[in-house]
Amino acid sequence: MTSAIRDLRKLWSPANAAEPQERDNATWRGQVAQTEAEALRWRGRPIDLILFGDSIVHGWTQPKMGRVAWAESLQEHAIALGVPGDETQHMLARIHRGVLKGLEPKTILLVVGANHVLRPNAADEFVSGVTAVHEAVRHDLPTVSMRLLLVPHGWALDVIDSFAAEADRLPIPLVYPRAAFVDARTGAVQRGLLRDDIHPTPEGYSRLTHAVSSAVGIPTRSKPLQSIWYRATDDVARIFARINRPK
Repeated sequence: MTSAIRDLRKLWSPANAAEPQERDNATWRGQVAQTEAEALRWRGRPIDLILFGDSIVHGWTQPKMGRVAWAESLQEHAIALGVPGDETQHMLARIHRGVLKGLEPKTILLVVGANHVLRPNAADEFVSGVTAVHEAVRHDLPTVSMRLLLVPHGWALDVIDSFAAEADRLPIPLVYPRAAFVDARTGAVQRGLLRDDIHPTPEGYSRLTHAVSSAVGIPTRSKPLQSIWYRATDDVARIFARINRPK
């Protein structure tokens, strides 16, 4: 953990991760209203998968982010109910507002964690928050299958790893595609997979989509891009380095 994260945690006084709390701003209310409208369209209709969570869910359907992977593999099977910045207490508030009522998914994938990394007792609060969300979902959808997705984080990878290490304490099976993102030699997230150390690039979303599809049994139509662009630019850089090498 970096000293910057430690310093920020000293200043951070977050709300209880296991108690519903709405965010007091118009942007959040507008984004919540959009997800509620999307959910309303699907009431009474069977759906394979609901992705429910934060900005990573929101980005799955956005251009220059996850839209290509979404269109190729998930669009016919899933709906995305993501609100940027949400933590578990905000997800609980959305559930209490009724966003999931009347829906008929086979599986719900919770996507949460990126916004919990600065909490002073991050791992414990992550577990308590996820447990509370699990119980709230079960209240509305008693028989639904559930999974929890963690996404590797560039500048706080060790914190996300600590969340994954709590898998035995979580009430939901964990999907953590660490090997698809992290270079085994350097221990860092590979270049080209996260655009700001948090949110996936199109290729990052492609890899997430494969992990999710495999976990919940949805067929995929494309393969991850395998960093074609970044391998190409690395090759060009090596060529120029040889050309400019001192004789």
